[in-house]
Amino acid sequence: MISSMKRMSYFFVARYFRFFAAIRLARWAPKIILVTGSSGKTTLLHLIEAELGTQAKYSHNANSAYGISFDILGTPRKTFRLYEWFFLFVSAPFNAFKGPFSEKIYVVEADCDRPYEGKFVAEFLRPSITLWVSLSRTHSQNFKPTNGQSIESTTAHEFGYFPEYATDLVLANADVPEIKNELGRSHARTIVPLHASDYFESYTLTSNSSEFKIKGEKISIPALVPKETACAIMMTKQLVLALGVPFDPTFANFRLPPSRGNVFKGIKDTTLIDSSYNASLASMRVML
Repeated sequence: MISSMKRMSYFFVARYFRFFAAIRLARWAPKIILVTGSSGKTTLLHLIEAELGTQAKYSHNANSAYGISFDILGTPRKTFRLYEWFFLFVSAPFNAFKGPFSEKIYVVEADCDRPYEGKFVAEFLRPSITLWVSLSRTHSQNFKPTNGQSIESTTAHEFGYFPEYATDLVLANADVPEIKNELGRSHARTIVPLHASDYFESYTLTSNSSEFKIKGEKISIPALVPKETACAIMMTKQLVLALGVPFDPTFANFRLPPSRGNVFKGIKDTTLIDSSYNASLASMRVML
């Protein structure tokens, strides 16, 4: 009963901020590119940023029903203290009518931490393009098997609202059966299921970079990223080409945020790889 009340209040309050964020979003009217998945979506967002640069605005540190609204309103949470909510509530109506952002593209990271959040965010953003990179049991404690389905299938159904509401293009990791099964819900003009066997050729690591060969093209990432990043690279390439932007295989401007695959020189000839931010079993496994 308590968990049900918390869920109801979560979306009740979130609708308040979504209402005002929708006003500013409508006045801004960018092309929305939504990046989603259980893990790897932040890496994908930064790969896209390395290619598009200042052409787009990016929802750094915001991927929830609340965070995305705060990002659009220009009022990110800073202290995470209770009194900060008073400022957020009071400022939302005023920020709704601030001038729109200058960028014409909004690259937004979206997660599904709980049931109904995928639909809540998808029907709000209605993205032009959705990129769905992965699915695992991250946040699975909030999902329960229904109608004989596995937790993965139940979680995938919630993520499935993101391609369902996309209008132009969906790029999805079809090597995950649960993702592939949800693509039939999409009415986007173009749906591209990606299979690693169609594009992935090789992967090697140096002390501070990751080298991929994808469809005969050598691609270098100036950071240590797992082999599974090949799917995100392929999505990024197809996205920028669809946008009419030249693709840079060197990803020279790629930077990961703190505690995500960051490499440090340690004592006694050791190397430290810090990927501790919000580490899930799936993300830790591929990093190791």
